[in-house]
Amino acid sequence: MIINFCLEIKQNLFTAARSKALEDMAYTDSLTGIFNRRKCEEEFVNMDQSGKTFGMISFDLNNLKTTNDTKGHEMGDLLIRSFAQILNDTFGK
Repeated sequence: MIINFCLEIKQNLFTAARSKALEDMAYTDSLTGIFNRRKCEEEFVNMDQSGKTFGMISFDLNNLKTTNDTKGHEMGDLLIRSFAQILNDTFGK
């Protein structure tokens, strides 16, 4: 019985970890680690249904294509990750 109990706990922990990993993959941008469009749209629906007032800010990284073309996609990715870190530091989750 104890072995079965331990195996069941192990399976439950594994299932919970797998569910969390799948949720993270579905809602998080793999390059930046911040929430993606799918998560934002879901949050907008939740806030709208709750009657909360909210706003949206849109950003554009100027000349990113030029950076990718002249300095490589690694540098472009670095710029995107750096900007994402600034957003995360400023606004949090």
